[in-house]
Amino acid sequence: MTYPHPDAARPRQGEVWAFTASIAGRNAPSSLGPDLVLVVSNSRDNAALPHIAVLQLATAPATDLTVLMEAGDPRPGMTVDVTKNRTIPKRWLVSCEGSITRKKMREVFAAEVQYRCPEPE
Repeated sequence: MTYPHPDAARPRQGEVWAFTASIAGRNAPSSLGPDLVLVVSNSRDNAALPHIAVLQLATAPATDLTVLMEAGDPRPGMTVDVTKNRTIPKRWLVSCEGSITRKKMREVFAAEVQYRCPEPE
């Protein structure tokens, strides 16, 4: 389900959004189309703050540092890359592609923890 981004968008944790970056304060459409991200910041904070924390989606094969989107997820076959954490302005959001399940969100957070806090060898 895709819906247009209203001026007062409130992206929620676990939603996949398309976004287009802005350059020098102007919208700069990409020749490749919008990028896709998974919102990982807290939904309550997302409502109050102008920026959100996201992880990038890619078409790369699944690895230990990615989580594969499966049937029932907004973009099956794509991967969430836990190494590509960034903060973007909410005004860059274009459309919501849908939400992942709580189970999938737990997988994403577990992969992030493993990446950021690896076990000692």
